[in-house]
Amino acid sequence: MPVLLLNPPSTTDLLPNREGTASFGAMSTGFLYPPHTLAVILAALREAEIDAGLVDAVGEEIGLEETIDRVRALQPDLLGVYASWGTLDVDKQAISALRAAFPQTPIVALGTGVRYNGEDLLAAGASHMLAGDPELAFARLASGPLPEPGVIKAHDLLPDEHNYAGLLRHP
Repeated sequence: MPVLLLNPPSTTDLLPNREGTASFGAMSTGFLYPPHTLAVILAALREAEIDAGLVDAVGEEIGLEETIDRVRALQPDLLGVYASWGTLDVDKQAISALRAAFPQTPIVALGTGVRYNGEDLLAAGASHMLAGDPELAFARLASGPLPEPGVIKAHDLLPDEHNYAGLLRHP
């Protein structure tokens, strides 16, 4: 599988909702929220005829070890990891564990709120951080080749679709 999207699990008793609080993210007890953003990204990847899949570790209530086993079984060439400001600690833990398990696989941290903590996610092991709304930009990024590791701006990938802040012009 060339591209895998991941809604990473929590390593605490709290559940991550990366779309909560206007995509800044939040941790809460007993509240599962479907990752709509990842569903839209997956649809955009499929529309672009890119082989892609999704593991929603939060929704499936699986832990980090089982998540890594799932990723290993799917053998992606590119891993998109959903992250947010409010879930930063568990996101960094997940990215760090993924980097240890898959040292050669490009890992892209993505999510509207990651622009506020992108350097932390890169330091945790993400090879790239997609700044801005990822719904359309990630498919462009995945169509390759990947740029050098670091911050990638959605506006630079699709300037007609994103404003300079990386937000979609016509959501």
